[in-house]
Amino acid sequence: MDIYLLRHGRSTANEARLVCGASDYPLSEQGLLQAAEICQRLKDIPFTRIYSSPLSRATQTVAPLDTALDIKLVPELVEVDTGSVSHITVDELWEWDSRYKYQGLNAELRYPQGECLGDMLRRVARWYSKESECWNSDECVLISGHEGTVCGVLHFLLDLDIRNYPTFVIGNCEYVHISINQDEQLRYRFYSSSGTTGASK
Repeated sequence: MDIYLLRHGRSTANEARLVCGASDYPLSEQGLLQAAEICQRLKDIPFTRIYSSPLSRATQTVAPLDTALDIKLVPELVEVDTGSVSHITVDELWEWDSRYKYQGLNAELRYPQGECLGDMLRRVARWYSKESECWNSDECVLISGHEGTVCGVLHFLLDLDIRNYPTFVIGNCEYVHISINQDEQLRYRFYSSSGTTGASK
């Protein structure tokens, strides 16, 4: 089985360094270019299933992919809901409460009127566990999501300590290729937006 975890392209919120969370910001002009480039690189991979967060920055990222498959929109793949602090800058958030700078150490710290990191990681894990029950061993799955939800799947599959979250740095339009063999051994490799490979195991 092969699983590709793709973070969306650069969004207008990313460019403004906003705490956007589950708010719906589209791709920027640069993000649209990134999406076209990444889909060109992924076009020859024989995906059998494609999932996406319903937020526009995730759906726009896989929209250029030339595929006959239906892209299944999954609410559980939405980024953590940052509630009433959405739309302020990251620096303003950290100045207001520095605990948000180290989310893994404060995984149950809820955003005002929103979720906590633990909420998001648990819903991603529940979705993956249930959905993957119907996958065959020869599946090739693409998941288009956010930094949080991509890291969430990785943390779940690798059984990582939440205190180290985010263990991985995944930039805009970067992806992780995970292969799981018949003995359920897992290997992963990171790919940057330029096509070069990063850390692997």
